[in-house]
Amino acid sequence: MSGYSAPDLVKRDVASILRWAEVTIEITPAGVEEHVNPDPGLRVIGVIGQGASGHKNLCGQKFEKAVLMEIGISRGRPYGATVTPIDSFDPEMPKTLARRRGEYFSITEEQYIQAAPYLWEHIQRIADERISRWKRGPKYPIKLPTQRTFMHALTHKIRQYLFLWRPQPKGARFSVSKHDTYLIQDIFFAELSCNPQFRRAVTGLAKFIHQVFSRLRYGASDKNLYALVENIKERGIPTRIIYEARSFALNNLRIIPGYDAEEAIPLWKIFFEKLGLPDLEICPERALADGALPGAHERLGNVRLRVSTGIDANKNYVVFEVYSSAKLNTGVNKT
Repeated sequence: MSGYSAPDLVKRDVASILRWAEVTIEITPAGVEEHVNPDPGLRVIGVIGQGASGHKNLCGQKFEKAVLMEIGISRGRPYGATVTPIDSFDPEMPKTLARRRGEYFSITEEQYIQAAPYLWEHIQRIADERISRWKRGPKYPIKLPTQRTFMHALTHKIRQYLFLWRPQPKGARFSVSKHDTYLIQDIFFAELSCNPQFRRAVTGLAKFIHQVFSRLRYGASDKNLYALVENIKERGIPTRIIYEARSFALNNLRIIPGYDAEEAIPLWKIFFEKLGLPDLEICPERALADGALPGAHERLGNVRLRVSTGIDANKNYVVFEVYSSAKLNTGVNKT
């Protein structure tokens, strides 16, 4: 405990968030209070409220004010330390502004439902503010080399070529601890349900895989399957997109006329085996999205996001990008 008593640790963390966090959302008996810091030292959104800890060091004590959740902004990470204020290069500034906070508490379901609308509103506001300052604008602020993969109509071999500098949507980055289950459920719900780019990636991959499978049913060489597996690995496609593509294919596609999509199940099993992935009916991200608390659409509003560092990464946090709002896009287009 580093010489601190439990109440001292909790009070120190609360004071640090109230003083340095970019945004503080406080849950009180009277409702929810918001505070935007004009001089922040931590790139985080902090949620404060009554905490009942199950952490072994705090022995189940209850606290009227405790840090329940942190969301990192940009390069900021939840519960991380900082040594200088944001955008400050003054050598005279103190070098230990905010120490690491302890992840002692978990937000309750009731507290999350109460705070979530304010939380997502601030996340979208911060994303819009940052994206509006980007040189290329909010809709497609960055262009990246993009690879297209297809099956040749005559040779039935997998081919690929590069789109040079194809516009790609980009968003402002946030991060959240893997222990904040309610928020992570909403994040994956938003990506799987409200992100048109994600759905296009899923449907495109499903159709391409089934195109390869259809050639195998006509007696084509297994080389196409191996080429498909290698292509998937090279492109670094997230596993959640692969699982969603399988689900979409089995529910919406047919391999060839007269065959039900379920005829492809053995091929999918071989495909996952070659990829080194477990043959799951529902991936962990889909399970999280399906477990989101009721009223997710109302809480999220019109937030559109994508997950860039998922739960399968070797990190203790999840990173997601929030795209610009329709309001910002409309304002920019008019000018």
